[in-house]
Amino acid sequence: MKTALVTGGTGDIGRAIIRRLVESGYRVIFTYEKNERMARSLSAMLGAEGIRCDVSDDRSVEELFRILGEKGESVDILVNNAGISREGLFIDSVIEDWKDMFDVNFFGAVRMTGKVLPDMLSRGEGIIINMASIWGIKGASCESIYAATKAALINLTKSLSNEYARSGIRVNAVAPGFIEGRMNSHYSTEDREEILEEIPEGRFGTPDDVAKTVVFLTGDDSAYITGQTISVDGGWSQI
Repeated sequence: MKTALVTGGTGDIGRAIIRRLVESGYRVIFTYEKNERMARSLSAMLGAEGIRCDVSDDRSVEELFRILGEKGESVDILVNNAGISREGLFIDSVIEDWKDMFDVNFFGAVRMTGKVLPDMLSRGEGIIINMASIWGIKGASCESIYAATKAALINLTKSLSNEYARSGIRVNAVAPGFIEGRMNSHYSTEDREEILEEIPEGRFGTPDDVAKTVVFLTGDDSAYITGQTISVDGGWSQI
């Protein structure tokens, strides 16, 4: 049985990814930072294993992989899903805001990838999936920091895919659009209506739309796909 490691497992998209991976026959380990109650619930319901880890902290990541090493776990699939988002005008931001978000959204993925790559290289196979965003493709007013972190992640995906394709490692990204859930719950009814008018499919996405794409990228049906960013946004990024 192959093992998938999912960061940020207690969020809406993270939970959907875990459920779909478990249903697809993977052993799933996920990380969480604060929501222990949700982590315990996920473990009980789905049989996945939650381990506390702050992907922005080197020591926390080291401890995660120490635990995995003691368990004899080898990561076949890494899903870099952990992320944070804050809105605000660029002119009101300070360097600390940029550092904080890059440390989670971008360097969190860098830390995790650096930990799994040596073993994947030794085995000659592995799958890495980075959670990007429509804003990493289009850019976004009042989300310049978030958009920049996701754009960086998209280009990291392309670069790593070129480096390691001949080593049997595939690296792709998934870029969600407007997905129903906690992260977008702050939008007003008026804002939601305006956004909906821009989406060709005429509906918002669901966490499961994203999860199904992630699972597709882990399977044999995507064996010839690497270095790609797949938009899950109802056509919004094409406008």
